[in-house]
Amino acid sequence: MWLVLCDPHDHAALWAGSQLRSLGLMPVQFVAPQELLLASRLEYCAEVSTKAYAYAQLQGDRVIDTRSVHGTINRAVRLNCPQVGVAATQDRSYVQAEMDAIMLAWLAALSARAINPATASAWSGVQLSAFAWAQHAQAAGFTTLPYRCGHAGLEHPPALNCQLSTHLVFAEETYPALPSTLASAAIQLAKRVRVPLLGITLGWHTPNFGPKDARHANFIDANTLPDLRVGGTAFIAALAASLMAATPSRGRT
Repeated sequence: MWLVLCDPHDHAALWAGSQLRSLGLMPVQFVAPQELLLASRLEYCAEVSTKAYAYAQLQGDRVIDTRSVHGTINRAVRLNCPQVGVAATQDRSYVQAEMDAIMLAWLAALSARAINPATASAWSGVQLSAFAWAQHAQAAGFTTLPYRCGHAGLEHPPALNCQLSTHLVFAEETYPALPSTLASAAIQLAKRVRVPLLGITLGWHTPNFGPKDARHANFIDANTLPDLRVGGTAFIAALAASLMAATPSRGRT
């Protein structure tokens, strides 16, 4: 089984899952984080000398056992748990923290190829401020626009008079492909934040960017939940190959 963990309205993830099905990855299961929070049975099991695993009994007799999951596209967004609403007022922060811990443990049990794995800051990927992204981008080799911090807080630099482009960074490639200098910076940025699948937005000061225009591009933003459709069929092929590489030679489910 391959798992696409996403919001029901995440059209980019739904598109990617359907594309993977068309390439022969079967079955591909779509699961919303809301379904996990409302599961009739949600378990995380960790024992000495045994690999941790998780289990969820969903509505409609659907069962997710992480031991049967060969790969995951994880686009789960941290949600307020519905259990908080029925808790006493003084206990709500505790209930939210406990449910968040359960979800992080459950997601961490998706130890097969997980794109992007849960972290302490987010249920998928990482959560960083715009300023932190800019710092990482500069360290990776990008140029950025100046940021200002004053009485109004952090002022984001305006991306004016430039052409914006969005690219996916995955498996040490960029989709659509970037000039080598920028591609190297993008790959390094993804490694720095430990996010296997990253979206980046660049601002170009030339109408038709190309290899000679790399010096005219500025880093604008990064996103751990990018629109996967910008990568096209080349990205889907690379994604399928990565997920298939984690598949056992036998015993597929």
